[in-house]
Amino acid sequence: MDDTQKDTRKTSLQMPLILENDLSESTSNRDYDENLNSFDPGTLENSKLTKFCIFCGLVVSLASFQFGYKMSELNNPKDAIINCGKSQDPLNAKLIAGYTSALPKCLPMSETYFGVATSIFAIGGLIGSLASGPFVSKYGRKKTLMFNSTLFFIGSVFETFATKPIMLVLGRFISGIGSGVGIVVAPMYLTEIAPMRYRGLLNLFNQMNIVFGIFVAQVLGYVFGTVNHWRLVLGFGILASLINGVTMLMVVESPRHFFNLSDFRSAENILIKLRGTSDVSEELKGWMVGHRNSSVAQTNNADTGVNNSRNGSSSNNEYSGEQYIDEIGQTEPKITLFSIFRMKKYYHSLILVATLQIGQQFSGINTVFFYSNTIFSKMFSQNMSSILTLMIGLVNVIFTLIAVFIVDRIPRRKLLFTSMIMMFLSLGLQTVSMFAKINALSVISLFMIIVSFAPGYGPLPFLISTEVFDSQAIAAGNSFSLGANWIGTFILGVSFLSMNESLGNYTFIVFMFFLVVFGVFYYFYLPETKNKTFGEVSEEFVF
Repeated sequence: MDDTQKDTRKTSLQMPLILENDLSESTSNRDYDENLNSFDPGTLENSKLTKFCIFCGLVVSLASFQFGYKMSELNNPKDAIINCGKSQDPLNAKLIAGYTSALPKCLPMSETYFGVATSIFAIGGLIGSLASGPFVSKYGRKKTLMFNSTLFFIGSVFETFATKPIMLVLGRFISGIGSGVGIVVAPMYLTEIAPMRYRGLLNLFNQMNIVFGIFVAQVLGYVFGTVNHWRLVLGFGILASLINGVTMLMVVESPRHFFNLSDFRSAENILIKLRGTSDVSEELKGWMVGHRNSSVAQTNNADTGVNNSRNGSSSNNEYSGEQYIDEIGQTEPKITLFSIFRMKKYYHSLILVATLQIGQQFSGINTVFFYSNTIFSKMFSQNMSSILTLMIGLVNVIFTLIAVFIVDRIPRRKLLFTSMIMMFLSLGLQTVSMFAKINALSVISLFMIIVSFAPGYGPLPFLISTEVFDSQAIAAGNSFSLGANWIGTFILGVSFLSMNESLGNYTFIVFMFFLVVFGVFYYFYLPETKNKTFGEVSEEFVF
Protein backbone atom coordinates (compact mmCIF):
# COMPACT_ATOMS: atom_id res chain seq x y z
CA MET A 1 0.00 0.00 0.00
CA ASP A 2 1.51 3.38 -1.01
CA ASP A 3 1.45 6.48 1.24
CA THR A 4 -1.45 8.10 -0.66
CA GLN A 5 -3.66 5.05 -0.24
CA LYS A 6 -2.70 4.74 3.42
CA ASP A 7 -3.53 8.40 4.11
CA THR A 8 -6.89 8.05 2.35
CA ARG A 9 -7.85 4.98 4.34
CA LYS A 10 -6.69 6.44 7.64
CA THR A 11 -8.87 9.50 7.05
CA SER A 12 -11.94 7.25 6.97
CA LEU A 13 -10.95 5.58 10.25
CA GLN A 14 -12.06 8.33 12.59
CA MET A 15 -10.67 7.98 16.07
CA PRO A 16 -12.65 8.99 19.15
CA LEU A 17 -12.11 12.67 19.92
CA ILE A 18 -10.65 11.87 23.34
CA LEU A 19 -8.06 9.47 22.02
CA GLU A 20 -7.46 11.68 18.98
CA ASN A 21 -6.50 14.47 21.37
CA ASP A 22 -4.22 12.11 23.23
CA LEU A 23 -2.48 11.25 19.97
CA SER A 24 -2.14 14.88 18.93
CA GLU A 25 -0.50 15.71 22.23
CA SER A 26 1.94 12.81 21.91
CA THR A 27 5.41 13.56 20.61
CA SER A 28 5.69 10.12 19.04
CA ASN A 29 3.83 6.94 18.34
CA ARG A 30 5.52 5.45 21.38
CA ASP A 31 3.92 8.17 23.52
CA TYR A 32 0.55 7.17 22.10
CA ASP A 33 1.19 3.54 22.95
CA GLU A 34 2.19 4.52 26.47
CA ASN A 35 -1.10 6.40 26.72
CA LEU A 36 -2.97 3.20 25.85
CA ASN A 37 -0.77 1.19 28.19
CA SER A 38 -1.76 3.51 31.04
CA PHE A 39 -5.25 2.04 30.87
CA ASP A 40 -6.40 0.73 34.24
CA PRO A 41 -9.02 -2.07 33.94
CA GLY A 42 -10.29 -1.21 37.40
CA THR A 43 -11.74 2.05 36.10
CA LEU A 44 -14.31 0.13 34.04
CA GLU A 45 -16.09 -0.88 37.23
CA ASN A 46 -16.93 2.80 37.83
CA SER A 47 -19.19 3.05 34.75
CA LYS A 48 -22.80 3.75 35.71
CA LEU A 49 -25.93 2.01 34.51
CA THR A 50 -28.22 4.74 33.15
CA LYS A 51 -31.97 4.74 32.58
CA PHE A 52 -31.42 5.00 28.83
CA CYS A 53 -29.17 1.95 28.86
CA ILE A 54 -31.84 0.02 30.77
CA PHE A 55 -34.50 1.22 28.32
CA CYS A 56 -32.45 0.01 25.34
CA GLY A 57 -31.94 -3.34 27.03
CA LEU A 58 -35.65 -3.81 27.76
CA VAL A 59 -36.67 -2.90 24.21
CA VAL A 60 -34.15 -5.24 22.60
CA SER A 61 -35.11 -8.08 24.92
CA LEU A 62 -38.67 -7.94 23.55
CA ALA A 63 -37.24 -10.25 20.88
CA SER A 64 -36.56 -12.72 23.69
CA PHE A 65 -40.12 -12.24 24.96
CA GLN A 66 -41.47 -13.20 21.55
CA PHE A 67 -39.24 -16.27 21.52
CA GLY A 68 -40.63 -17.41 24.87
CA TYR A 69 -44.19 -16.65 23.79
CA LYS A 70 -43.89 -18.47 20.48
CA MET A 71 -42.31 -21.46 22.17
CA SER A 72 -45.40 -21.98 24.37
CA GLU A 73 -48.31 -20.50 22.40
CA LEU A 74 -49.65 -23.86 21.18
CA ASN A 75 -49.53 -25.70 24.51
CA ASN A 76 -52.93 -24.84 26.00
CA PRO A 77 -55.00 -24.21 22.82
CA LYS A 78 -53.96 -27.55 21.28
CA ASP A 79 -57.30 -29.34 21.64
CA ALA A 80 -59.25 -26.31 20.42
CA ILE A 81 -57.04 -26.01 17.35
CA ILE A 82 -57.15 -29.62 16.18
CA ASN A 83 -60.65 -30.60 17.43
CA CYS A 84 -63.60 -28.39 16.55
CA GLY A 85 -65.85 -29.88 19.20
CA LYS A 86 -69.64 -29.71 19.28
CA SER A 87 -70.08 -27.18 22.05
CA GLN A 88 -69.23 -23.51 21.60
CA ASP A 89 -68.54 -21.00 24.30
CA PRO A 90 -70.17 -17.53 24.15
CA LEU A 91 -68.37 -15.48 21.54
CA ASN A 92 -67.19 -11.92 22.07
CA ALA A 93 -68.06 -10.75 18.58
CA LYS A 94 -66.54 -7.31 19.04
CA LEU A 95 -63.07 -8.77 19.59
CA ILE A 96 -63.05 -11.09 16.62
CA ALA A 97 -65.62 -9.61 14.27
CA GLY A 98 -64.44 -9.35 10.71
CA TYR A 99 -62.39 -12.51 10.52
CA THR A 100 -63.85 -15.42 12.48
CA SER A 101 -66.84 -15.78 10.21
CA ALA A 102 -64.54 -16.23 7.21
CA LEU A 103 -62.15 -18.61 8.93
CA PRO A 104 -62.66 -22.21 10.04
CA LYS A 105 -63.29 -22.77 13.73
CA CYS A 106 -60.39 -25.20 13.89
CA LEU A 107 -57.70 -26.89 11.80
CA PRO A 108 -58.40 -30.63 11.99
CA MET A 109 -55.15 -32.60 11.97
CA SER A 110 -53.61 -35.67 13.51
CA GLU A 111 -51.49 -35.65 16.65
CA THR A 112 -48.47 -36.37 14.47
CA TYR A 113 -49.18 -33.42 12.18
CA PHE A 114 -49.64 -31.15 15.17
CA GLY A 115 -46.32 -32.44 16.46
CA VAL A 116 -44.77 -31.30 13.19
CA ALA A 117 -46.33 -27.84 13.64
CA THR A 118 -44.82 -27.70 17.11
CA SER A 119 -41.35 -29.04 16.34
CA ILE A 120 -40.86 -27.13 13.05
CA PHE A 121 -40.41 -24.10 15.29
CA ALA A 122 -37.11 -25.58 16.52
CA ILE A 123 -35.95 -26.21 12.94
CA GLY A 124 -36.64 -22.58 12.05
CA GLY A 125 -34.90 -21.49 15.24
CA LEU A 126 -31.79 -23.47 14.34
CA ILE A 127 -31.69 -21.90 10.86
CA GLY A 128 -32.20 -18.41 12.28
CA SER A 129 -29.48 -18.87 14.89
CA LEU A 130 -26.91 -20.15 12.40
CA ALA A 131 -27.74 -17.53 9.76
CA SER A 132 -27.81 -14.48 12.04
CA GLY A 133 -24.04 -13.98 12.38
CA PRO A 134 -23.30 -12.49 8.93
CA PHE A 135 -26.30 -10.15 9.12
CA VAL A 136 -25.33 -8.90 12.56
CA SER A 137 -21.73 -8.21 11.52
CA LYS A 138 -22.73 -6.43 8.31
CA TYR A 139 -25.90 -4.55 9.23
CA GLY A 140 -25.56 -4.20 12.98
CA ARG A 141 -27.60 -5.41 15.93
CA LYS A 142 -30.34 -2.77 15.68
CA LYS A 143 -31.16 -3.20 11.98
CA THR A 144 -31.08 -6.96 12.29
CA LEU A 145 -33.61 -6.90 15.15
CA MET A 146 -35.83 -4.41 13.31
CA PHE A 147 -35.93 -6.75 10.32
CA ASN A 148 -36.47 -9.64 12.69
CA SER A 149 -39.65 -8.07 14.05
CA THR A 150 -40.96 -8.34 10.48
CA LEU A 151 -40.34 -12.09 10.54
CA PHE A 152 -42.30 -12.37 13.79
CA PHE A 153 -45.11 -10.33 12.23
CA ILE A 154 -45.32 -12.46 9.07
CA GLY A 155 -45.15 -15.71 11.03
CA SER A 156 -47.89 -14.58 13.43
CA VAL A 157 -50.13 -13.51 10.54
CA PHE A 158 -49.84 -16.94 8.91
CA GLU A 159 -50.64 -18.65 12.22
CA THR A 160 -53.54 -16.40 13.19
CA PHE A 161 -55.32 -16.46 9.84
CA ALA A 162 -54.48 -20.06 8.94
CA THR A 163 -57.20 -21.79 6.92
CA LYS A 164 -55.27 -25.04 6.53
CA PRO A 165 -52.82 -26.86 8.80
CA ILE A 166 -49.96 -26.18 6.37
CA MET A 167 -50.37 -22.43 6.97
CA LEU A 168 -49.95 -22.99 10.69
CA VAL A 169 -46.80 -25.02 10.03
CA LEU A 170 -45.40 -22.32 7.74
CA GLY A 171 -46.15 -19.60 10.28
CA ARG A 172 -44.45 -21.59 13.03
CA PHE A 173 -41.40 -22.10 10.82
CA ILE A 174 -41.09 -18.36 10.05
CA SER A 175 -41.62 -17.50 13.72
CA GLY A 176 -38.91 -20.04 14.56
CA ILE A 177 -36.45 -18.27 12.27
CA GLY A 178 -37.28 -14.98 13.98
CA SER A 179 -36.83 -16.57 17.39
CA GLY A 180 -33.48 -18.03 16.38
CA VAL A 181 -32.20 -14.65 15.21
CA GLY A 182 -33.60 -12.82 18.24
CA ILE A 183 -32.18 -15.18 20.83
CA VAL A 184 -28.71 -14.75 19.28
CA VAL A 185 -28.69 -10.98 18.79
CA ALA A 186 -30.45 -9.84 21.99
CA PRO A 187 -27.89 -11.30 24.47
CA MET A 188 -25.07 -9.99 22.27
CA TYR A 189 -26.50 -6.47 22.30
CA LEU A 190 -27.17 -6.55 26.05
CA THR A 191 -23.59 -7.58 26.81
CA GLU A 192 -22.14 -4.95 24.49
CA ILE A 193 -24.06 -1.96 25.86
CA ALA A 194 -23.69 -2.92 29.53
CA PRO A 195 -21.03 -1.46 31.83
CA MET A 196 -18.71 -4.28 32.87
CA ARG A 197 -19.99 -4.58 36.43
CA TYR A 198 -23.62 -4.73 35.21
CA ARG A 199 -23.19 -7.25 32.39
CA GLY A 200 -24.94 -10.01 34.32
CA LEU A 201 -27.84 -7.77 35.35
CA LEU A 202 -28.52 -6.44 31.86
CA ASN A 203 -28.10 -9.84 30.24
CA LEU A 204 -30.75 -11.25 32.55
CA PHE A 205 -33.27 -9.13 30.64
CA ASN A 206 -32.93 -11.84 28.00
CA GLN A 207 -33.84 -14.77 30.25
CA MET A 208 -36.39 -12.71 32.17
CA ASN A 209 -38.31 -11.90 29.00
CA ILE A 210 -38.10 -15.49 27.75
CA VAL A 211 -39.78 -16.83 30.89
CA PHE A 212 -42.23 -13.92 30.97
CA GLY A 213 -43.17 -14.69 27.35
CA ILE A 214 -43.73 -18.35 28.29
CA PHE A 215 -45.91 -17.32 31.21
CA VAL A 216 -48.02 -14.87 29.18
CA ALA A 217 -48.59 -17.57 26.55
CA GLN A 218 -49.71 -19.99 29.28
CA VAL A 219 -52.12 -17.44 30.78
CA LEU A 220 -53.64 -16.40 27.44
CA GLY A 221 -53.85 -20.06 26.39
CA TYR A 222 -55.71 -20.89 29.59
CA VAL A 223 -58.15 -17.98 29.16
CA PHE A 224 -58.66 -18.07 25.38
CA GLY A 225 -57.77 -21.66 24.52
CA THR A 226 -61.29 -22.49 23.34
CA VAL A 227 -62.77 -23.35 19.96
CA ASN A 228 -63.87 -19.79 19.28
CA HIS A 229 -60.98 -17.92 20.83
CA TRP A 230 -57.72 -19.74 20.07
CA ARG A 231 -56.87 -17.36 17.24
CA LEU A 232 -56.63 -14.56 19.79
CA VAL A 233 -53.74 -16.41 21.44
CA LEU A 234 -51.84 -16.62 18.15
CA GLY A 235 -52.89 -13.07 17.17
CA PHE A 236 -51.17 -11.66 20.24
CA GLY A 237 -47.92 -12.38 18.41
CA ILE A 238 -48.89 -9.80 15.78
CA LEU A 239 -49.30 -7.13 18.45
CA ALA A 240 -46.02 -8.06 20.13
CA SER A 241 -44.10 -7.85 16.84
CA LEU A 242 -45.52 -4.41 16.05
CA ILE A 243 -44.61 -3.08 19.50
CA ASN A 244 -41.11 -4.51 19.17
CA GLY A 245 -40.59 -3.04 15.69
CA VAL A 246 -41.75 0.46 16.64
CA THR A 247 -39.81 0.66 19.91
CA MET A 248 -36.62 -0.48 18.18
CA LEU A 249 -36.61 2.92 16.46
CA MET A 250 -35.95 4.49 19.87
CA VAL A 251 -32.78 2.58 20.77
CA VAL A 252 -29.18 3.09 19.63
CA GLU A 253 -26.95 0.73 17.73
CA SER A 254 -24.40 -1.19 19.77
CA PRO A 255 -21.25 0.93 20.09
CA ARG A 256 -19.14 -2.21 19.66
CA HIS A 257 -20.59 -2.67 16.18
CA PHE A 258 -19.23 0.72 15.07
CA PHE A 259 -15.97 0.04 16.86
CA ASN A 260 -15.58 -3.20 14.92
CA LEU A 261 -16.20 -1.24 11.71
CA SER A 262 -13.45 1.22 12.76
CA ASP A 263 -16.01 4.04 13.04
CA PHE A 264 -14.63 5.16 16.38
CA ARG A 265 -16.39 8.53 16.40
CA SER A 266 -19.84 6.93 16.15
CA ALA A 267 -18.89 4.37 18.81
CA GLU A 268 -17.84 7.20 21.13
CA ASN A 269 -21.03 9.22 20.56
CA ILE A 270 -23.26 6.23 21.29
CA LEU A 271 -21.24 5.30 24.36
CA ILE A 272 -21.69 8.85 25.67
CA LYS A 273 -25.48 8.46 25.32
CA LEU A 274 -25.49 5.09 27.06
CA ARG A 275 -23.26 6.16 29.95
CA GLY A 276 -24.79 9.61 30.42
CA THR A 277 -21.35 11.24 30.53
CA SER A 278 -18.82 12.60 28.07
CA ASP A 279 -15.98 10.94 29.99
CA VAL A 280 -15.84 7.56 28.28
CA SER A 281 -12.12 7.65 27.51
CA GLU A 282 -11.13 4.77 29.78
CA GLU A 283 -13.78 2.44 28.39
CA LEU A 284 -12.72 3.25 24.83
CA LYS A 285 -9.09 2.73 25.76
CA GLY A 286 -10.03 -0.66 27.18
CA TRP A 287 -11.61 -1.67 23.88
CA MET A 288 -8.61 -0.45 21.90
CA VAL A 289 -6.09 -2.13 24.18
CA GLY A 290 -8.04 -5.37 23.99
CA HIS A 291 -8.16 -5.21 20.21
CA ARG A 292 -4.47 -4.32 20.01
CA ASN A 293 -3.40 -7.14 22.29
CA SER A 294 -5.53 -9.59 20.30
CA SER A 295 -3.91 -8.37 17.07
CA VAL A 296 -0.43 -8.67 18.55
CA ALA A 297 -1.16 -12.22 19.71
CA GLN A 298 -2.37 -13.19 16.26
CA THR A 299 0.72 -11.61 14.70
CA ASN A 300 3.03 -13.46 17.08
CA ASN A 301 1.37 -16.76 16.16
CA ALA A 302 1.63 -16.01 12.45
CA ASP A 303 5.19 -14.70 12.50
CA THR A 304 6.67 -17.84 14.11
CA GLY A 305 9.71 -15.90 15.11
CA VAL A 306 10.26 -13.92 11.91
CA ASN A 307 9.32 -10.61 13.48
CA ASN A 308 10.83 -10.82 16.96
CA SER A 309 10.38 -7.15 17.63
CA ARG A 310 6.79 -7.88 18.76
CA ASN A 311 7.75 -10.74 21.06
CA GLY A 312 8.52 -10.47 24.72
CA SER A 313 7.92 -7.60 27.11
CA SER A 314 9.01 -4.93 24.69
CA SER A 315 6.23 -5.67 22.21
CA ASN A 316 3.95 -2.95 23.57
CA ASN A 317 6.52 -0.24 22.93
CA GLU A 318 7.34 -1.53 19.47
CA TYR A 319 3.69 -1.58 18.44
CA SER A 320 2.97 1.99 17.38
CA GLY A 321 -0.29 3.93 17.46
CA GLU A 322 -0.15 4.44 13.69
CA GLN A 323 0.43 0.72 13.25
CA TYR A 324 -2.54 -0.02 15.46
CA ILE A 325 -4.92 2.22 13.51
CA ASP A 326 -3.73 0.57 10.29
CA GLU A 327 -4.26 -2.89 11.71
CA ILE A 328 -7.77 -2.22 13.01
CA GLY A 329 -8.87 -1.28 9.52
CA GLN A 330 -7.36 -4.45 8.11
CA THR A 331 -8.36 -6.99 10.76
CA GLU A 332 -12.02 -6.10 11.40
CA PRO A 333 -13.67 -9.45 11.65
CA LYS A 334 -14.61 -11.42 8.67
CA ILE A 335 -15.16 -14.24 11.15
CA THR A 336 -18.04 -16.39 9.98
CA LEU A 337 -19.76 -19.44 11.37
CA PHE A 338 -17.45 -21.52 9.18
CA SER A 339 -14.14 -19.69 9.56
CA ILE A 340 -14.33 -19.59 13.36
CA PHE A 341 -13.80 -23.36 13.48
CA ARG A 342 -10.41 -22.89 11.83
CA MET A 343 -9.19 -20.43 14.47
CA LYS A 344 -7.50 -22.17 17.36
CA LYS A 345 -7.96 -19.25 19.76
CA TYR A 346 -11.72 -19.96 19.81
CA TYR A 347 -11.61 -23.76 20.20
CA HIS A 348 -12.13 -23.65 23.95
CA SER A 349 -14.92 -21.07 23.64
CA LEU A 350 -16.78 -23.13 21.05
CA ILE A 351 -16.54 -26.34 23.09
CA LEU A 352 -17.59 -24.48 26.20
CA VAL A 353 -20.70 -22.79 24.79
CA ALA A 354 -21.83 -26.03 23.14
CA THR A 355 -21.62 -27.95 26.41
CA LEU A 356 -23.33 -25.12 28.32
CA GLN A 357 -26.30 -24.99 25.95
CA ILE A 358 -26.71 -28.73 25.38
CA GLY A 359 -26.11 -29.40 29.07
CA GLN A 360 -28.89 -26.96 29.93
CA GLN A 361 -31.34 -28.79 27.68
CA PHE A 362 -30.26 -32.24 28.87
CA SER A 363 -30.87 -31.19 32.47
CA GLY A 364 -34.51 -32.01 31.74
CA ILE A 365 -35.88 -28.54 32.37
CA ASN A 366 -38.00 -28.43 29.22
CA THR A 367 -39.75 -31.64 30.22
CA VAL A 368 -41.16 -29.65 33.12
CA PHE A 369 -42.16 -26.72 30.90
CA PHE A 370 -43.52 -28.73 27.98
CA TYR A 371 -45.03 -31.71 29.74
CA SER A 372 -45.93 -30.46 33.22
CA ASN A 373 -49.62 -30.43 32.30
CA THR A 374 -49.34 -34.05 31.12
CA ILE A 375 -47.54 -35.03 34.32
CA PHE A 376 -50.08 -33.24 36.53
CA SER A 377 -53.07 -34.66 34.60
CA LYS A 378 -52.09 -38.17 35.73
CA MET A 379 -52.63 -37.06 39.33
CA PHE A 380 -55.28 -34.31 39.19
CA SER A 381 -58.24 -33.07 37.19
CA GLN A 382 -57.62 -31.23 33.91
CA ASN A 383 -58.59 -27.87 35.42
CA MET A 384 -56.30 -28.37 38.44
CA SER A 385 -53.49 -29.52 36.14
CA SER A 386 -53.81 -26.34 34.07
CA ILE A 387 -53.73 -24.18 37.20
CA LEU A 388 -50.62 -25.96 38.52
CA THR A 389 -48.96 -25.50 35.11
CA LEU A 390 -49.68 -21.76 35.30
CA MET A 391 -48.15 -21.71 38.77
CA ILE A 392 -45.02 -23.39 37.34
CA GLY A 393 -44.71 -20.51 34.89
CA LEU A 394 -45.31 -17.91 37.60
CA VAL A 395 -42.66 -19.41 39.88
CA ASN A 396 -40.23 -19.41 36.95
CA VAL A 397 -40.85 -15.68 36.40
CA ILE A 398 -40.47 -14.83 40.10
CA PHE A 399 -37.19 -16.67 40.59
CA THR A 400 -35.77 -15.34 37.34
CA LEU A 401 -36.49 -11.85 38.69
CA ILE A 402 -34.67 -12.80 41.88
CA ALA A 403 -31.66 -13.68 39.75
CA VAL A 404 -31.49 -10.02 38.67
CA PHE A 405 -30.41 -9.10 42.18
CA ILE A 406 -27.83 -11.86 42.66
CA VAL A 407 -26.21 -12.56 39.30
CA ASP A 408 -23.65 -9.76 39.61
CA ARG A 409 -23.02 -10.45 43.29
CA ILE A 410 -22.06 -14.11 42.99
CA PRO A 411 -19.28 -15.58 40.81
CA ARG A 412 -20.66 -17.31 37.71
CA ARG A 413 -19.17 -20.71 38.59
CA LYS A 414 -20.52 -20.70 42.14
CA LEU A 415 -24.02 -19.74 40.97
CA LEU A 416 -23.99 -22.36 38.21
CA PHE A 417 -22.82 -25.23 40.42
CA THR A 418 -25.28 -24.33 43.18
CA SER A 419 -28.10 -24.36 40.64
CA MET A 420 -27.02 -27.73 39.19
CA ILE A 421 -26.65 -29.39 42.59
CA MET A 422 -30.12 -28.21 43.63
CA MET A 423 -31.56 -29.48 40.33
CA PHE A 424 -29.90 -32.86 40.89
CA LEU A 425 -31.47 -33.17 44.34
CA SER A 426 -34.87 -32.02 43.05
CA LEU A 427 -34.83 -34.55 40.21
CA GLY A 428 -33.93 -37.25 42.74
CA LEU A 429 -36.88 -36.20 44.87
CA GLN A 430 -39.14 -36.36 41.81
CA THR A 431 -37.93 -39.90 41.07
CA VAL A 432 -38.66 -40.97 44.67
CA SER A 433 -42.15 -39.45 44.50
CA MET A 434 -42.91 -41.36 41.28
CA PHE A 435 -41.88 -44.71 42.78
CA ALA A 436 -43.68 -44.01 46.05
CA LYS A 437 -46.70 -42.53 44.22
CA ILE A 438 -46.81 -39.51 46.53
CA ASN A 439 -48.60 -36.82 44.51
CA ALA A 440 -47.86 -33.95 46.89
CA LEU A 441 -44.13 -34.75 46.87
CA SER A 442 -44.17 -34.90 43.06
CA VAL A 443 -45.70 -31.42 42.85
CA ILE A 444 -43.19 -30.03 45.36
CA SER A 445 -40.24 -31.55 43.53
CA LEU A 446 -41.35 -30.13 40.16
CA PHE A 447 -41.54 -26.66 41.68
CA MET A 448 -38.12 -27.19 43.28
CA ILE A 449 -36.67 -28.01 39.86
CA ILE A 450 -37.91 -24.64 38.56
CA VAL A 451 -36.67 -22.77 41.63
CA SER A 452 -33.23 -24.37 41.23
CA PHE A 453 -33.03 -23.70 37.50
CA ALA A 454 -34.33 -20.15 37.15
CA PRO A 455 -31.55 -18.13 38.86
CA GLY A 456 -28.60 -20.21 37.61
CA TYR A 457 -28.64 -22.83 34.89
CA GLY A 458 -31.39 -20.86 33.12
CA PRO A 459 -29.68 -17.53 32.32
CA LEU A 460 -25.99 -18.38 32.74
CA PRO A 461 -25.41 -20.33 29.49
CA PHE A 462 -26.69 -17.32 27.53
CA LEU A 463 -24.66 -14.86 29.61
CA ILE A 464 -21.40 -16.81 29.65
CA SER A 465 -21.67 -17.46 25.91
CA THR A 466 -21.34 -13.71 25.32
CA GLU A 467 -18.35 -13.44 27.69
CA VAL A 468 -16.06 -16.10 26.22
CA PHE A 469 -15.76 -14.51 22.75
CA ASP A 470 -14.16 -11.20 21.82
CA SER A 471 -16.10 -8.58 19.85
CA GLN A 472 -14.80 -9.93 16.55
CA ALA A 473 -16.12 -13.45 17.07
CA ILE A 474 -19.20 -12.83 19.20
CA ALA A 475 -21.64 -12.91 16.27
CA ALA A 476 -20.39 -16.22 14.89
CA GLY A 477 -19.80 -17.66 18.36
CA ASN A 478 -23.24 -16.77 19.63
CA SER A 479 -24.84 -18.18 16.48
CA PHE A 480 -23.10 -21.48 17.13
CA SER A 481 -24.01 -21.36 20.82
CA LEU A 482 -27.72 -20.90 20.18
CA GLY A 483 -27.59 -23.43 17.36
CA ALA A 484 -26.41 -25.97 19.91
CA ASN A 485 -29.29 -24.94 22.19
CA TRP A 486 -31.84 -25.49 19.42
CA ILE A 487 -30.36 -28.89 18.59
CA GLY A 488 -30.58 -29.90 22.24
CA THR A 489 -34.18 -28.66 22.42
CA PHE A 490 -35.13 -30.61 19.30
CA ILE A 491 -33.45 -33.84 20.45
CA LEU A 492 -35.15 -33.68 23.83
CA GLY A 493 -38.52 -32.72 22.34
CA VAL A 494 -38.67 -35.66 19.94
CA SER A 495 -37.25 -38.24 22.36
CA PHE A 496 -38.80 -37.49 25.75
CA LEU A 497 -42.23 -39.06 25.28
CA SER A 498 -40.82 -42.31 23.90
CA MET A 499 -38.07 -42.29 26.55
CA ASN A 500 -40.65 -41.72 29.26
CA GLU A 501 -42.75 -44.57 27.91
CA SER A 502 -39.76 -46.92 27.88
CA LEU A 503 -38.12 -45.95 31.18
CA GLY A 504 -41.18 -44.97 33.20
CA ASN A 505 -40.22 -43.96 36.73
CA TYR A 506 -36.52 -44.09 35.85
CA THR A 507 -36.79 -41.27 33.29
CA PHE A 508 -35.50 -38.46 35.51
CA ILE A 509 -32.44 -40.49 36.50
CA VAL A 510 -31.19 -39.94 32.94
CA PHE A 511 -31.27 -36.17 33.50
CA MET A 512 -29.49 -36.57 36.83
CA PHE A 513 -26.75 -38.48 35.00
CA PHE A 514 -26.29 -35.66 32.48
CA LEU A 515 -26.12 -33.08 35.28
CA VAL A 516 -23.20 -35.00 36.78
CA VAL A 517 -21.39 -35.41 33.44
CA PHE A 518 -21.67 -31.77 32.42
CA GLY A 519 -20.99 -30.58 35.97
CA VAL A 520 -17.64 -32.41 35.98
CA PHE A 521 -16.75 -30.86 32.62
CA TYR A 522 -17.60 -27.35 33.83
CA TYR A 523 -15.57 -27.87 37.00
CA PHE A 524 -12.38 -28.46 35.04
CA TYR A 525 -12.88 -26.32 31.93
CA LEU A 526 -15.23 -23.43 32.74
CA PRO A 527 -13.25 -20.30 33.71
CA GLU A 528 -14.74 -17.57 35.87
CA THR A 529 -15.99 -14.76 33.59
CA LYS A 530 -17.54 -12.31 36.03
CA ASN A 531 -16.05 -8.80 35.60
CA LYS A 532 -13.36 -10.11 33.25
CA THR A 533 -12.37 -9.18 29.71
CA PHE A 534 -12.01 -11.80 27.00
CA GLY A 535 -8.23 -11.53 27.30
CA GLU A 536 -8.36 -12.35 31.00
CA VAL A 537 -10.82 -15.21 30.50
CA SER A 538 -8.84 -16.73 27.61
CA GLU A 539 -5.74 -17.10 29.81
CA GLU A 540 -7.48 -20.11 31.38
CA PHE A 541 -8.31 -21.79 28.06
CA VAL A 542 -6.69 -25.18 27.51
CA PHE A 543 -8.06 -26.36 24.15
